[in-house]
Amino acid sequence: MQPQSQASVLLSQRDIIVSVQDVLTERAAHQDDAAPPEAAQASGLAHGVARDVPGKDAGHARQRAGAMDLDAYLGDIAPDAPCGPDLQYDADYIELTRLMQGTTAVEYGDMRIDAADPDWRSAGPAVLKLLARTRDLRVLVWNVRCLTGLHGHAGLLDGLALLEACIERHWEHLHPALDEDNDPVERLNILVELDDIDGLLRQARLAALVRAAGFGAVTPRDIELVTGELTPRQGETAPEPEAIEAAVHAASRADIETCLAWLEQACASLERIDDLLSRRVEPGHALAVEKLPRVLRHAARVMRDYLSRHPDVLRSGRRPAGQETDMDGPAADDEASGAHGGMHDGIHAGTHAGADGDIRCRDDVARLLDRICEYYAQQEPGSPVPVLLQRAKGLIPMNFLELMSELAPQGSAEIGILLGIRPEVSQPGIDPSEAYSTH
Repeated sequence: MQPQSQASVLLSQRDIIVSVQDVLTERAAHQDDAAPPEAAQASGLAHGVARDVPGKDAGHARQRAGAMDLDAYLGDIAPDAPCGPDLQYDADYIELTRLMQGTTAVEYGDMRIDAADPDWRSAGPAVLKLLARTRDLRVLVWNVRCLTGLHGHAGLLDGLALLEACIERHWEHLHPALDEDNDPVERLNILVELDDIDGLLRQARLAALVRAAGFGAVTPRDIELVTGELTPRQGETAPEPEAIEAAVHAASRADIETCLAWLEQACASLERIDDLLSRRVEPGHALAVEKLPRVLRHAARVMRDYLSRHPDVLRSGRRPAGQETDMDGPAADDEASGAHGGMHDGIHAGTHAGADGDIRCRDDVARLLDRICEYYAQQEPGSPVPVLLQRAKGLIPMNFLELMSELAPQGSAEIGILLGIRPEVSQPGIDPSEAYSTH
């Protein structure tokens, strides 16, 4: 019996919004003694070198990135109940379940509404509150998601490290409890959520690998699009390889090496989790978490290959003479002035809104509307404003009469008469959008 992912639930249009995960939210209030998430993920220097955390009976050193205090949640909760009580019906657990509800990706014909994440700043403290009372696989997986949402790949590493440690130390007592036959299917169904395409996998794909002033962020999804591992969605343009290279050029070597360490250590933690489970469940039960490590390994491999090919460039963050790309020259100033969250926001090809907020073309308007939608997706996920903004975005390329026809189709003829424009739609061969004349 293979574990299955939880079924997706369609929500009301009010809750459906366009969302591109970015790692720019602040850390939760209970962790305000550390760097904010953009510094933690984007600079790579906020947490420094990962510390070693020896497992109770492991021969390896468990790595951490410093996104949370793992030691506080590794010990027994009580001598007679190492994992505490099962709080599935506790008020705090029910509230956390509510907080963890985002929206799933939905498609309406040619239109796709991306998944929207929960409010991580609210969910994060609720997760830690429960972890202080119980060791529950469901809460541990939610913790991985919250840490990734707040701290990017650094949080992913720490969340997986805690999950790994709890499986290693507390498997017999974890919640949900094993039945009398030691059937692990319920637990495996929880762990397979690590591969949820609209959940943690999407978060890991959209978290910043590096972030450089003037170029925005490079994400694993950008790399997948550039290398052909992922096909662009309808209407989406894959980033240009030159744009990815320009952003990486502008980052520091320390940032890249730190993020590479997070990716590689997260993959190693996933491998150890798989190994721990293989020694605790019967051969007929398998944990099929494959997509997440594949995405992380691919991003790490591409970044490490780039690092090895350009060691001198990445030490200084500058290109050596003779290696200028199309990003250099007059157009490069416009490109470098963009302040978008990811390469998929369109650093490549075309003119962008400047860092001073200037809007130079309709495309800039569309991009700014998208960024406003991203804000609502992260800060006010229940707001209907993004739905209206996407409607407005569709009106951008229209002329006046097309707008009137779209917004008030029953009154477009009267508007034409008021403006002295004679409709000619009755004539064969005339496009309705060109069906007015002033002669």
